[in-house]
Amino acid sequence: MAEAHSAVAFSFSITHEGWDINYDREVLDLVWQSGVRSWKKRLARFRTGVRNGVYPAHLQSLWLVIAIAIGLHFTHRHVPFDLVNKWLTVLPGDSLQWQLTACSLAGLVVWLSICYTMRYSLKLLLMYKGWMYEKRAPGSKVALKTRLWGLCVKILATWNKPGLYSFQGSLPRLPLPSVQETMSRYLRTVRPLLDDSNYQRMERLANEFQKGIATKLQRYLVLKSWWSTNYVSDWWEEYVYLRGRGALMVNSNFYGIDAIFMHPTKVQSARAASVVNLLLQFRRTVERQELEPILVQGLVPLCSWQYERIFNTVRAPGIESDKIIHYQDSNHIVVLYRACYYKVIIYHNGRLLRPCELQIQIEHILQQREEKPQPGEELLASLTAGDRTKWAQIRQTVFAKGVNRTSLHTVESAAFVLSLDEKPFEFDLAHPEKLDQFGRYLLHGNGHDRWFDKSFTVCVGSNGRIGFNAEHTWADAAVMSHIWEMLIMGETEQRYDENGNPVGIPEFEPPTPKRLTWDLNDKVALDAIDEAHLAAQKLLNDVDLRILVHDAYGKGLMKTCRLSPDAFIQMALQLAYYRDAGKFSLTYEASMTRLFREGRTETVRPCTIESAAWVKAMLNESVSVEERVRLLNAACERHQLGYQDAMCGKGIDRHLFCLYVVSKYLEIDSPFLQEVLSEPWRLSTSQTPHGQTSKMDLKKHPNCISAGGGFGPVADDGYGVSYIVAGEDLIFFHISSKKSCGTTGKSTLINRFLDRDDVPRPTLALEYSFGRRTASGQGAQKNICNVWELGSLANSSQLIEMPIRSHGLDTFSSLIMLDLSQPDRLWTDLESVLNGLKRAIAKNASQKQIEDMQNQTVQRVGKEHPDRATLELFPFPIIIVGGKYDVYQNLDSEIRKHVCRCLRSIAHTLGAALVFYSSKNSSLAKLTRDTMNHLGFGSPSNPFRTVTFDHGAPLVVPFGADSWERIGVTPSNSERIGLSYSTQIPQIPMANGILPDDPAKDAGFREPTIDEQRSQKDDELMYVLKDTEIRMKFEVVQ
Repeated sequence: MAEAHSAVAFSFSITHEGWDINYDREVLDLVWQSGVRSWKKRLARFRTGVRNGVYPAHLQSLWLVIAIAIGLHFTHRHVPFDLVNKWLTVLPGDSLQWQLTACSLAGLVVWLSICYTMRYSLKLLLMYKGWMYEKRAPGSKVALKTRLWGLCVKILATWNKPGLYSFQGSLPRLPLPSVQETMSRYLRTVRPLLDDSNYQRMERLANEFQKGIATKLQRYLVLKSWWSTNYVSDWWEEYVYLRGRGALMVNSNFYGIDAIFMHPTKVQSARAASVVNLLLQFRRTVERQELEPILVQGLVPLCSWQYERIFNTVRAPGIESDKIIHYQDSNHIVVLYRACYYKVIIYHNGRLLRPCELQIQIEHILQQREEKPQPGEELLASLTAGDRTKWAQIRQTVFAKGVNRTSLHTVESAAFVLSLDEKPFEFDLAHPEKLDQFGRYLLHGNGHDRWFDKSFTVCVGSNGRIGFNAEHTWADAAVMSHIWEMLIMGETEQRYDENGNPVGIPEFEPPTPKRLTWDLNDKVALDAIDEAHLAAQKLLNDVDLRILVHDAYGKGLMKTCRLSPDAFIQMALQLAYYRDAGKFSLTYEASMTRLFREGRTETVRPCTIESAAWVKAMLNESVSVEERVRLLNAACERHQLGYQDAMCGKGIDRHLFCLYVVSKYLEIDSPFLQEVLSEPWRLSTSQTPHGQTSKMDLKKHPNCISAGGGFGPVADDGYGVSYIVAGEDLIFFHISSKKSCGTTGKSTLINRFLDRDDVPRPTLALEYSFGRRTASGQGAQKNICNVWELGSLANSSQLIEMPIRSHGLDTFSSLIMLDLSQPDRLWTDLESVLNGLKRAIAKNASQKQIEDMQNQTVQRVGKEHPDRATLELFPFPIIIVGGKYDVYQNLDSEIRKHVCRCLRSIAHTLGAALVFYSSKNSSLAKLTRDTMNHLGFGSPSNPFRTVTFDHGAPLVVPFGADSWERIGVTPSNSERIGLSYSTQIPQIPMANGILPDDPAKDAGFREPTIDEQRSQKDDELMYVLKDTEIRMKFEVVQ
């Protein structure tokens, strides 16, 4: 209770001796400063409101127009419509003073007319949406009509520098489509989901609805579209969000992750202070409307209405419906640490605290580790995670008065909530499960360490990484994404010193954080908190969340193929879902309607007739590649058209939703609408926008790549998929599902997406393929990696000669895959490959060429390596991969120890790298893939993020990282190492053979189904070899 008493500004009592008045000067000063700041903000809002009201005209242009009116009047020329003389007839005189007044009033009228003409001209121009459908492929011509339209918009929009809300009065209203158009679009989208009989039934229901009550419902909706600024948004917020009675955690709230390749400081208090300061600077920019509005293609504005409620906002629970409460101002944030709540003042003498000053306050909180939560306080936030009606009932009884009401108001009126977690938020490419856990911390935490009602909660891990959990009612994810981009770009400035603390010296001792107090020693309150906690634990324990880092290719390849990246990814998801579920399902993709005033989202339905045809073709081996490509192009074009229609107000689902709301108001039942709106979205997807701010320059700051964010599954038996196209060769996928569902638990969609469960296809004696990757800094130019896969160890030297003769040794690398599960064959296989490599080198490389390449190998191993003189270095990179580690680890420990020691020895002798691999271990699979990318493209520059010498774990030994001393053996050579291995583990000899002239007759490869392919491969190989020989002869002549 002491903290509550200390917040009282003054008190008085009456005694026999008179009045006794006590007051706290510091608190009164805070009240005064808050009042001054509030009035300043009101004045600023009024000024910017006037400026926005006359946009695109200049406010200063008023004086110019008045001056022109005065000049015209006193030079005996008429002002338009003779306004000066008309004003003089109503003014009390015609002296110089009244003449100037009349000129000023006439100038004001003319100026306002010009302002509104410009404003509504811009509004009429922005109603045109033909630009959206223009082709953007290189070489495509833009229609003359669109070019003229763009010129007019540019002239009007650039006449004056816009503020954040300057375009609001010029944005058109969301158009209302006709019922006939919506029915036609709807039936087309459900055709691939229904068989003939069900489709005919749905067609009949749609026709009955269209010819029946739809006309009456549409009439009311037309009236609403005329009367309101947006016929959807208020109902969408009310009925989809505020009236939802389910838990916000997982079901509604979403999360966002840090820029994972950037870690500016590991000091938790420093990162927290910097983030708080940057967010408050962003709030000030929004309040002053200095934030640049987002312009599509630098020309067409998006609605900025949602930015109004970013800060100082809470979703307060209600019995039947919640309510969004937005406070005009807030001079504090609330910090949650170890289940204790602290109020932190963020202003001093009207100035925003600097990061170095905020750090003092946060450090003070972190030093309160021994503070114990008050009864009921530890699990208090669980109330915000659970059922909304129960939370509202407890709020009305337990939090209606006293310290509970005061403390709750402090939390809800805060600018935002800051959660200081005791766990680190980790990211490691070699351990993808760490990023999964990172996402889970942000999506739900432990169920009671996030205040889910607040507009957003910033979370800071113990290692300084950050993220957020955001409530969804007040705005859509694109707005939070914009804030996050601005924050990350702010972190690229020099904000930390060499110790990781904020730069600068505090100018004063900032206000000490105040611990909030609660009176929850009531059985009703404690029981309600415990019930909410159990419900939250049940919900979060059922969520399975996986975050996939896809760096094999990205939008660079997609655009090279002239496909929309979003359409390409959606088609991949359709294919993955069909492989996983064996059927098509209703798919939701969120699209924005912010081209219109107060627009939010519309649904795009990616499962179309065209996408279904392409998916079936991909699973039909008899369909040619050319036909699959044609179908993919058609599917992507249809998807892009659907996305464009949604953005232009020609969607399906928001119109049907509003018709349904009208039917409920009129108490009219519609079987068609009830069935449509009850259909589950088993695949709910969303793309996180990237690069919304002009300050985001990934070429200058390549580490400022956020992993995006995600959300929980919408349906119990479905997936929630969020993705962000973060770069030319990088996409992040956030895939959520529920463990309780047997068909989606463990996010099997990832496996289908990556073909991890595909049946291995037969391998030819020597298989050729290639990989491509966009070259850094070279636009669409591709680097090519030629891959030759050896299908048999017999006659390996003859087969290995082919890629060496074709491409030479200069860029040659060798990856040797060994089967760890068969130690009695392992060394025989290894020796066969090594001998084949040696013979191929001796036959196709000169001594000088070998020496030059060995010098490069020495540099790779290390010139100063103590064992260099004892090694038998190969002239090109070799990576030995021990496969089937999952089976191998069940072998006898002594055998495993001997295998590890010998493989380490031979890898060290050859100057090779050594890694163990299992397709069932995602981190090992990722490491092996990175290793292959390193050999083929040099990216990543160092695939070996971790090094493991432990025989009880998967070995990861980079080039030159080992030594005889570390292995625990005396210096040796490959022959003695092989003898040592075979002595303890006798080897099964390999059957010798001679490679026949026609590989199709090879007894070891009798595969009738691929004989034709093998013959074709031979023709390709001979063509490559002949071409190489001709080129070499030409070079000799030259």
